[in-house]
Amino acid sequence: EFFEDNDAAKALARPEFHRINSCISFRKELSESMALISELRQLRKFRSMGLCKENIKINGVIDQRCRSWKDWHIIDLCCGNSLTAALALHLLSGVNVTAVDMVDQKNLPHFEAAGFIRPRFEYVQSDIMNDKDLVDTLRRRTSELTSCDANTSFTTVVFGMHCCGDLSLRAIEIFHEIKADIIFLMPCCLPNKSLSFETAIESVFETSDQSEQYLRWANLLQQTLNHGDDKLSLDRQGVETSLEQIIDVLSPRNALITCVRGVDNT
Repeated sequence: EFFEDNDAAKALARPEFHRINSCISFRKELSESMALISELRQLRKFRSMGLCKENIKINGVIDQRCRSWKDWHIIDLCCGNSLTAALALHLLSGVNVTAVDMVDQKNLPHFEAAGFIRPRFEYVQSDIMNDKDLVDTLRRRTSELTSCDANTSFTTVVFGMHCCGDLSLRAIEIFHEIKADIIFLMPCCLPNKSLSFETAIESVFETSDQSEQYLRWANLLQQTLNHGDDKLSLDRQGVETSLEQIIDVLSPRNALITCVRGVDNT
């Protein structure tokens, strides 16, 4: 699907993106990032028809936002080398992206040299586990985008690719704290059993089969999105989740968890 867009493929081969295209795991990471982009495209398509993949009704407020990617804001948590952010900017015309990670910005691709400047793209250097100001920063970023066009309501999407262990749980918290509309999670590493702050994690390790452990972890994340946990008093009403394994991803850890806010099952 990526190579069907010749312009995007050529763009990522440019020197500005050498930190991406020279990565030795580029093919695997490309398949993972494209899975998120493809699912977002599909969800947008269903929403524009008033449907979603599970054939449920979506609140009309969100349906009407699906006319242009210019009205969409992607927050790419734990963005790493920012491949997913770069793909979104090239493949989703006009989309706004906020990439978040701990690495110094000088280690990222040269987005500004490639023409992606504020407000379309912004990098936030942050440790999502310990940065107490991150939620306010993301809220402020969304407000700034909205202020650029007071007549537009933005759809905010959280991407959580490669959020290892408890980072996935933190991504879920951020999704609810900023009241984003959609989250896509594709976890990789399992949490540390002895260090995790999630007590339910013990159920993941009741089996020694690593493939089964991974699926149990993905299911636990889906349950957390559905029901939350006792430590948080966040509004989780009106959400619908799904979990599927994406066969096109070049990794056995290919579970994609999707959660959509604003669902009406009546």
